Amino acid sequence: MGENDTLSARQRRGVAAILSAPTMRQAASDAGVSHKTLYRWLTVPAFREALALAQTEAVRMATVRLTALLSQALEVVGDDLGGNDAKLRFRAAAVVLSHFAALAEYVDLVRRVEALEQNKQGVNDGKS
Repeated sequence: MGENDTLSARQRRGVAAILSAPTMRQAASDAGVSHKTLYRWLTVPAFREALALAQTEAVRMATVRLTALLSQALEVVGDDLGGNDAKLRFRAAAVVLSHFAALAEYVDLVRRVEALEQNKQGVNDGKS
């Protein structure tokens, strides 16, 4: 069982709302609770853990989507850059590439932290 199993349906809606709403007030409204309730939930370890897991998954999914855009961005970079449209397309491609690089770095850091945590867990398991 995961941390999310201990959350109420309203709290699960709160987690989803925080990920999709532009503000905490809007997230509270979307989840059908007051903003004070949402902020109070942020002090609950199970809620924070569920939110962190959901945020990690959202970033992983964004990475997948950006990876899919990478080949298109590279094609734009390789296209003829003459004229105004080409400049705009090139700028859009630069944004995609920039975000891809940042996410790739983030994913690498996550992998390294996970490896360190696994190594630490292995050391702790051996100490029984």
